[in-house]
Amino acid sequence: MGDGLSLWSDPFGKKRPNFLFNKMQSRPEKHLPEITNSNLKEFQDRQKNIKFIWLGHSTILLSINGKVVLIDPVFSKSASPVSFLVKRFQSPAIPLAKLPVIDYILISHDHYDHLDMETIKHFVEQDVRFVVPLGVGSHLQHWGIDPHKIIELDWWQTEKTGSLVFTAIPAQHYSGRLGPISPMKTLWASWVIKSPTRSVYFSGDSGYHSHYREIGQKHGPFDIVFMDSGQYNAR
Repeated sequence: MGDGLSLWSDPFGKKRPNFLFNKMQSRPEKHLPEITNSNLKEFQDRQKNIKFIWLGHSTILLSINGKVVLIDPVFSKSASPVSFLVKRFQSPAIPLAKLPVIDYILISHDHYDHLDMETIKHFVEQDVRFVVPLGVGSHLQHWGIDPHKIIELDWWQTEKTGSLVFTAIPAQHYSGRLGPISPMKTLWASWVIKSPTRSVYFSGDSGYHSHYREIGQKHGPFDIVFMDSGQYNAR
């Protein structure tokens, strides 16, 4: 991990586009179509099924076996330590204040577009459990989350809580909220969520590698898969 990925190896994007120098179209020309429904009673019903609402980027509201899981919640206007960088394209389909009661918040890694401080602080006083990769809990505790509400897992570790089972799974990625200054201090992961009757896989950010085969062999098949795409070309 990390070989050839450094910004400093090609800082001005002469060989390939990078975050700062990118001639490609990197924003949609207009708002993406969306359907908003303020009545979430049907979403929260207790059928033994899977229901989900995509709230933009990697943020997913998931209903499984009577529990509501909020995945990688980012509701701020930017995914950055400063408000004028990495601004979101459009508002979430459901505002943070109108979410249903959340049972679990699942985090894949600590990059700003997956772990948002202001969003996490919204849940400080709520009865929510956080399921995170190793080391990410330190961020949450710093922002006021009770450590007893945090479940930290290494790759291939499993935690049964209530009627759900969470398993941290490998991903080909990296971590760090200070860019090249302090990278790789926390773990990144993809996740398997299982109920007695259903199974979900959430990839988080990951490059393509042989770990997908191993995940399928050990934990598949899945009823539904949420797969983050790289957005690096039209396909």
